[in-house]
Parts: sequence; C-alpha cells; structure tokens
Amino acid sequence: MKNQLFKLTILIACVVFSCTLFSQNKTKNKSHKIDIQNRIDGTWQMCNADSTVNYNDGLESYKIYSKGNYVLSKVLKGTTNIALAFWGIYSLENNVWDETITFTTTNVSSITGHHFLFKMKLDKDYLVINGINNQFNELWKRIK
Repeated sequence: MKNQLFKLTILIACVVFSCTLFSQNKTKNKSHKIDIQNRIDGTWQMCNADSTVNYNDGLESYKIYSKGNYVLSKVLKGTTNIALAFWGIYSLENNVWDETITFTTTNVSSITGHHFLFKMKLDKDYLVINGINNQFNELWKRIK
C-alpha cells in the first residue's frame, strides 16, 4: 500500500511539474509575440541594402503594422497615387511570420485569402523578411 501511495505521489508530482513547464512556456511564447508586435507596429518603407528607397517597377512600397493587422500600399513614384493595396492580418507561430490577405484592390483581387509565410528578423529600424515557399525576400526600413 505504501509503495502504491509513493508511486501515485510521484505520478502526481510529475503531472504538476509538466503542467507548470507547459504553462511557463506558453507564457514565454505569448510575451515573445507581444514583444514582436510592439516592435513591429509602425510604418515601414521597402528599401535597398544601402537603405535607399526601392523603386521596384516605379513604385514605392509601404507597410503599416498595427496590433495584428497590416496594410501594404504601392504608390507611383513621386506621386500620391496608389497603384495597388492590400491588407490583412499577421501572426507569429513557431518563428514563422504569417501574413494573410483579407482585402485587396481589384487589380490584385486574385490574392485575397492567400497566406504568405516568412522568416523574419528585426534589427533596430530594419525588418528583413525571407519568403518561405514564395519569392518575397525584402528589406524594410521603419519611417514612423
């Protein structure tokens, strides 16, 4: 009887210990996500490696992140005319950045609902994203 009670006590201690570790890990992951969100919220402009503005196809690209949402706008160089835009939600799971497009302008409506996955690195005022199974490898500079 004492042997069974001892085994039961050990089993309960292991379960409690495991639950505590799992809970601490979830708390760390949640605080990491909040830290990333706080660091990424703001306005970003696509740039070249030398920090100059990237005018891909005569367009300036801007991303605005705010509390789990984002907007990407491409503006005709030297104007205030938006050539295309889309917006959606973003999340971070297992070190993979996921941008899901929920709304678009009509000229890019075929991408509505798509998920784009990235490896992401924040370095002071720079955001480096490398596409996972997509061609988007980009450098963004914080402007606000």
